[in-house]
Amino acid sequence: MDKNSGFLELSSPLLPTPQRIETEAARWEFREGWQCFEGRVGGYPALAWALSHGDAEGLFSRIAPPDHASPEAYTAIFDSLGAAGCAAGEQGLRQFRQTLAQMRQLSEDDDGVPACRVEDWPDLEIRGAHLDLKYFTHGMDYLHRWVDDLAALKINTLLIEYDDRFPFAKYPEIVSPDAPSREELTAFLAHARGLGLRLIPLVQSLGHLEFILRHPGWEHLRAGEENEWVTEIQANNPAALQMVYSLIDEVLELHAEDEWFHVGGDEPFYLKHAFGNDPAQLADVFSKHMGDVCRYVVGKGKRPIIHDDAFRSVSRENRAMVLDRLPANTILTFWKYDSSPPWPTANTHATLEHYESKGFQWLGLPCFNWGNIVPHYADYTLHNTLVMTGLVAMRGALGVINTAWACFRVPLPTADMGLAVTADRTWNVMRVPHSRESERRFCRWRFGLTDRRLADCLYDLGIQVEVATDYGRPASFPSFCYMDCVIQLGSQETRVRVGTVLDLYDNADCILMARRKLEILTASAQCPAVLEALRCFRAAAAASLQMMKQLRGAVKRGSDTFNLLLWIAAFQVHACERWIVLIENDEENQRTALRESDRLRAEMADAFSFCLPPAEIAREDRYLFEGERALLKSSHCLSTAAA
Repeated sequence: MDKNSGFLELSSPLLPTPQRIETEAARWEFREGWQCFEGRVGGYPALAWALSHGDAEGLFSRIAPPDHASPEAYTAIFDSLGAAGCAAGEQGLRQFRQTLAQMRQLSEDDDGVPACRVEDWPDLEIRGAHLDLKYFTHGMDYLHRWVDDLAALKINTLLIEYDDRFPFAKYPEIVSPDAPSREELTAFLAHARGLGLRLIPLVQSLGHLEFILRHPGWEHLRAGEENEWVTEIQANNPAALQMVYSLIDEVLELHAEDEWFHVGGDEPFYLKHAFGNDPAQLADVFSKHMGDVCRYVVGKGKRPIIHDDAFRSVSRENRAMVLDRLPANTILTFWKYDSSPPWPTANTHATLEHYESKGFQWLGLPCFNWGNIVPHYADYTLHNTLVMTGLVAMRGALGVINTAWACFRVPLPTADMGLAVTADRTWNVMRVPHSRESERRFCRWRFGLTDRRLADCLYDLGIQVEVATDYGRPASFPSFCYMDCVIQLGSQETRVRVGTVLDLYDNADCILMARRKLEILTASAQCPAVLEALRCFRAAAAASLQMMKQLRGAVKRGSDTFNLLLWIAAFQVHACERWIVLIENDEENQRTALRESDRLRAEMADAFSFCLPPAEIAREDRYLFEGERALLKSSHCLSTAAA
């Protein structure tokens, strides 16, 4: 089969893109009465869906075993007799079944799908997604469907970050009321494993431990001369290490059959504060502590994984100190969320070459949900995914796990397109050099739409306007961003000491933050430019809303997600409008903005209920509406802000 053969522009709906495919003019359809038959092809296991055993044997005779070494490789044929696939084992047969399920779904669309032959395998061994359970809670029923989608996209790895969303028995006081029960979590993990997903639990072991240290009784383990660092434990303190080990032990009870274990290690803010002028001592303290944690995980029969940012940018000598103290089988996770040129730089390659020369394998971690409500597809996430995947493939690394951070409060359904691009690019790196075709395939796969106009709408809805502040982080418009917490806390320095979001999602003063944002903006020389940017965003969101209303009648599946996107488009128009009214102190249009706010709030529960539980929808209502509504209700916006 010709490596360059494939679907024509208008007939290539499969996602991810197969490595080799030959299509026929005839349309393929899954027929009633087809049964599943097992067989062998050249000594390899094979499956066929056909009317009779004879038809199945005929299909088997027309395919060959895969000639690629990947255990996920398979060959397949889809023609008038039925469908058949062959693989070296269960992993490959599972991927054939996913292709068959997608072919069956696509065949029911108006455009149909052509009969074809496929030879397929993944370019990257690890193709993963990150599920961050803290701060932003999705419903367990939705998460079951979400991992179904991961498997359908041939994503094979799930990194699960727990924090206080794990049902810890030893320390029940740290468990969030939003955490799943042990029974719910056990069922979810079993479901994910049944789909063939490699599960990797993540337990932080140095920084990002405010979910424990903020509670009474844990102050003595906090870092700092006065135990003032709520985010970080005292490195190398035996009591702190024992606490981390006990967390790991509990998580391992539900992950006994999973091979890898991530111990975190990213952003040790206190160590950087205390030893910023002495990188050798920072590397020494960090490597002793994290080396002990990694060896503990090895002693439990697991392969440790650790974030690399604490030692990535230090000198080669200090980096070597860290690497020499880690177990030899440790996997490094290299995360980078901005891929603006000229990245990756010569320093990037030198660092990765150092890891490789010391015998360490590594994974690339981009981010697929960076944004507000909708990911910043145009500015960050898609390009970040493409560039990181290209770097991983070029250097022969293990693979990619695309991260999604709960602090962004981006509902997972709005980030589906980023996962689809991840799946396409990591499966077939060379044939997916950019994202536009992946976006078109996503629109067909998720919604049954025949073009990529909805993808353009998602680009336009994922816009954020930022204004520089004296707090160490910008203020975000037109809606709440988690970095706005510095406005309440007073500075970025406070934020990294007391908690990256702290209790903010339960105790956020949304009115205070909105007032201060209005003060900042009206006093800024950037105000005219921000007004113009908000008007442009409003126009783009309004155009997207109208386009989506036109597309609504063509949507064949994924209606819950589509309706959520419709609501978000209307909200983005409103969010821009209300800030324009506030900035211009337009009392005449305040009532109109408040009425639109009331309308959107009334529709919000219906829009979000398929993916978020009621308590999370109530929080989202606060962050999206409370502060701005308070200002709109004021008869004199600017005087209220000044007060």
